[in-house]
Amino acid sequence: MESFVEDLKKELQCSLCNDTFTEPKILSCFHTFCKPCVKRHAEQVDQINIFKCPRCKSKTSLTELSSVEDLQPSLLHSRMLKGLALVEGEKACSVSESHLSASWYCFDCDRSMCDECEKNHSVFTKHHKVVRLADLKKEDIEFVLTIENPCTSHPHHRLEFFCEDCDAMICVTCLKHDHRKHETMSLDKFASIKKAVLSKHLQVLEQLRLDDKEKQQQEKIANTIKQQGEKAKKEVKDKTKKIIQILQNNERELLRKIDEELSSSKGDSRSMPKI
Repeated sequence: MESFVEDLKKELQCSLCNDTFTEPKILSCFHTFCKPCVKRHAEQVDQINIFKCPRCKSKTSLTELSSVEDLQPSLLHSRMLKGLALVEGEKACSVSESHLSASWYCFDCDRSMCDECEKNHSVFTKHHKVVRLADLKKEDIEFVLTIENPCTSHPHHRLEFFCEDCDAMICVTCLKHDHRKHETMSLDKFASIKKAVLSKHLQVLEQLRLDDKEKQQQEKIANTIKQQGEKAKKEVKDKTKKIIQILQNNERELLRKIDEELSSSKGDSRSMPKI
């Protein structure tokens, strides 16, 4: 269980603050960061209309800085945070915040409860699976992580559609009422489109990586050629110096011999008898 919790914590670590996610927000590139971190990073680099992902540099459109608030929450990480909170013991009762700290969890209602709320809950929902937080096992937490996220406006309905006009996931009730005239699609179709876009981005990144690798290889070859050229120039200069030294030595030797011959000739001319 401890290793499972540690793995869960690693998955829930924001790469900007290196702490556990706080209100995780997902960007168009699917990288996730804390909402405060996204806002702080946007302010630091003065990114008002376009937010560049700190990890992959992909761009997410923002109408204004406050629209950081409207970025889609990462439902996956929110669910994982829920599981982590259950393992570590949620402080507040999710039924009534004014009550004591939570001690129970209902799998059917997906809620943590204090002792008082659990008693009231058990009267009307006898067939619900309720477990003490202290008795939760690894498989219980894994089950919690797989529970589909309900619609925030209609908790009894699961999210099934995506509204392009509102850039939000909605349920069937939302579709029939508030989003009836909006451009919508099923979450499966939306996921397929995003998957294709992500795949294309990955291909571009891979090509950039290959181009960068090829550029580095070309630079390496150019540096090798330059080094070999410098080495060849040095060898030519060194050999030229040696040849010049040899020629100078030969010159001095020849001049010395000529001087000796001249001196010998003068001596011979003096010893010749006069006529």
